[in-house]
Amino acid sequence: MEGAAGPGIGETIVAAFVEYPEALGFINGFARNQNLFQRNQRVKTLSVPLRFRYILRLEIAEVYRGTTWEDTCIAEIWPDYGEIATVDTDANMRRLLLYTADGRRVPGYADFAYVLTLLALSDNAEWAISQ
Repeated sequence: MEGAAGPGIGETIVAAFVEYPEALGFINGFARNQNLFQRNQRVKTLSVPLRFRYILRLEIAEVYRGTTWEDTCIAEIWPDYGEIATVDTDANMRRLLLYTADGRRVPGYADFAYVLTLLALSDNAEWAISQ
């Protein structure tokens, strides 16, 4: 939720990346359930008025009105670096290492307060399950 008075037009999100993504994915609205999704506003148009190296500023330009509240919600935003061909973990098993088919390493999940445990990795490295 953007938290500003009114629909949040002009409110911004600044995102910094290790590497410039091919695209951004996002889950629009308050996505917990259909009722909350409809009651809250969600983004109709998101502009990108600033691009500098690996930094993007995303600005809410237009919204779909909610039935109850004026808060504009975006549930998640993530960088899309293209199709992942190989998944592994680092030596400490604290970071997922993701690679594209051409061998380019892309940023992956890391949580230094929690140790990842690789539970399963498919033989062809198409999927991994970690805990």
